[in-house]
Amino acid sequence: MSDDTHASGHKTLSGGVVIHTIDIFLQPLEAHMVSFRSARTRNIHPAIAQSLGETFSDHEMTALSRLGTIANIGAGQRFATEGSIGQEAVVIISGTADVVRNEDIIATVGAGTILGEISLLSGDPRNASLIAHDDVVAVVMSSREFRSLLDQCPRLANEVDHLIEARSSAA
Repeated sequence: MSDDTHASGHKTLSGGVVIHTIDIFLQPLEAHMVSFRSARTRNIHPAIAQSLGETFSDHEMTALSRLGTIANIGAGQRFATEGSIGQEAVVIISGTADVVRNEDIIATVGAGTILGEISLLSGDPRNASLIAHDDVVAVVMSSREFRSLLDQCPRLANEVDHLIEARSSAA
């Protein structure tokens, strides 16, 4: 099989197949190294790492990345309805959401906030609606995924227990 190497960094094989090549010897060695931090976080979704790195451990962010689904929620969109049975829990990555009870905004929450956990874990109707105040990016988890997250992340499980206690007494 004959081939033709071009100065433009690609090789054309017989039959017209083009292979793009990169001469790694022309690039500094640093371009091929992976930093310790990026090696540790390679299993973490970039949006999660960027927004939640201050409040969640690498282990927790990896579990969120693996178990959840990233959702983009447009400003003004209702993504949980008071009185309905919860099918998912949500962790806000970026943006803010209004927590609405009886048509009154009782809180505005942002990155790192866990929502929907009470209804999801108890099976009781949701005690509030959630409406994206601005564009929201969130991790959404089913009951099975959320329970798995709590099993794998004891600190988060403890935090969720405290959230449920505080939110239940406020309801």
